[in-house]
Amino acid sequence: MREAEKFLKDEIDVVPLSDLARDLIEESRKESDHLEKVEKDRKQQLANASKSEKEQRKLAERKVDETNSLLWANRAQQSKDLTLAIALALEANRIESPPAFAQQVLAEVAYLPGIKRNLTFGHSGRVWSVAQQAGTALSSSEDSSLILWDIATGQVIRRFEGHTGNVWSVALSADGRTALSGSADRTLILWETATGQVIRHFEGHTGNVWSVALSADGRTALSGSADRTLILWETAPGQVIQHFEGHRDAVLSVGLSADGQRALSGSTDRSLILWNTKTGKMVRRFEGHRDIVLSVALSADGQRAWSGSADCSLILWNTKTGKMVRRFEGHTGSVWSVALSADGQRALSGSTDRSLILWETATGRVIRRFEGHLGAVNSVVLDTDKMTVLSGSDDRSLILWNAATGQVIHRYFSQIKLKANLKLKS
Repeated sequence: MREAEKFLKDEIDVVPLSDLARDLIEESRKESDHLEKVEKDRKQQLANASKSEKEQRKLAERKVDETNSLLWANRAQQSKDLTLAIALALEANRIESPPAFAQQVLAEVAYLPGIKRNLTFGHSGRVWSVAQQAGTALSSSEDSSLILWDIATGQVIRRFEGHTGNVWSVALSADGRTALSGSADRTLILWETATGQVIRHFEGHTGNVWSVALSADGRTALSGSADRTLILWETAPGQVIQHFEGHRDAVLSVGLSADGQRALSGSTDRSLILWNTKTGKMVRRFEGHRDIVLSVALSADGQRAWSGSADCSLILWNTKTGKMVRRFEGHTGSVWSVALSADGQRALSGSTDRSLILWETATGRVIRRFEGHLGAVNSVVLDTDKMTVLSGSDDRSLILWNAATGQVIHRYFSQIKLKANLKLKS
């Protein structure tokens, strides 16, 4: 348009035109300018409308966040359970610039006698994995650290730092002297729990290490990765014993039989695979889930396998035949974690629906449901000897439960930094 106008203008300057022709050209030019201005204004109006819609949507989302924050804060203020009050107050203050009331309630709870210590330790991110052994609990988090806890007192024994990414999975040796972790930094680390020192780094995967397991004697370790493979390691020298290839997508969960002869893996390809650890060969593939397999567990004798999936169900499998024994349905969210009792008669699951369920394996009956977390339950441990259940969650906490009653025994809290300008009620 501008080039055409320039041409016409140049022509007008050099070519004799009648007054009528010149008037028509000038009128045409003015009309063109007007239309261009109208179009520019229309585009600006559309841009302003789009910007306004985004601002309105942002304001609406902020209003929802503030409403939820005030709800948690109000519940915290009314709670007679001090430990629950802390958890609720922390949840109320997780949003950016929480309401003044939420900050005030957190301050009030934080300065109650005997409570302040609970706010000076713990994870500053979501808890991805938990393990339990010899009177201690081990947890890992998106804050790149591991924490060893005293189960009886809830006190932090030691923090382990060495990974440079999310620590997705942890395992403890039978005697509790060593710990193993797998991370988004693509490595595994073997730790000495008494000192927190790194014993050995394991490097070999080319993707996130999503899951790790230790053999009963602690001499071998198993890892599953986003690179679609499993690796069996010799823990003492840190050498690779066996590579396992067969999954079509990321390996999210792994397990070992008590005798170390079989390995089990679950993948985003929606299947489980049972492996021969001596040969590295696939024994059997299990298919039946309608979505990705998030967690697996293998019975001590290797005769039964469990899997939890994003399809909200658990499946019990016969490892000899590869057939489904039973499907367990009761969760309303993805099943992130599965654990078995030593005798295989009970199974425990954790879900994004914020609950845990204890199942009777023979019948599929729900024995007990555990509710108390404020976020997805990412990892669970079942100790039938002590009749306890341990869980780790998106809410940055761990909870130790009484398996017989479903009551909370202890809460292990996340780290929080209180703002200096918080004020208490007068």
